[in-house]
Amino acid sequence: MTKFYRIIFSVIISALLFAGCAKQIKQDTEPFKKAVTEYLQEQHMGMKVYEFKELQVTEDKATAKIKMQEASGITNLKVTWSFEFDKKDAWKVTSHKE
Repeated sequence: MTKFYRIIFSVIISALLFAGCAKQIKQDTEPFKKAVTEYLQEQHMGMKVYEFKELQVTEDKATAKIKMQEASGITNLKVTWSFEFDKKDAWKVTSHKE
């Protein structure tokens, strides 16, 4: 029985460590998602936001790593792009890197 409890204990500890390593974004991503959506439409890019991987905000500037996918959803391919933002009245994308 002791070996069984060690295995169970190891599995529980591993699960807790794995769950603790997941990054959680604390900022509200909605204004940035709106800015990216507008930017993509202006640039005539057939992409859409899938999920935010990272978001760093410093006063009126921000950077984000965002997982993108093809807008029509025909393919399941997802790529991560880096975006830079400036804020005047609202957040606006200033550049991106694929």
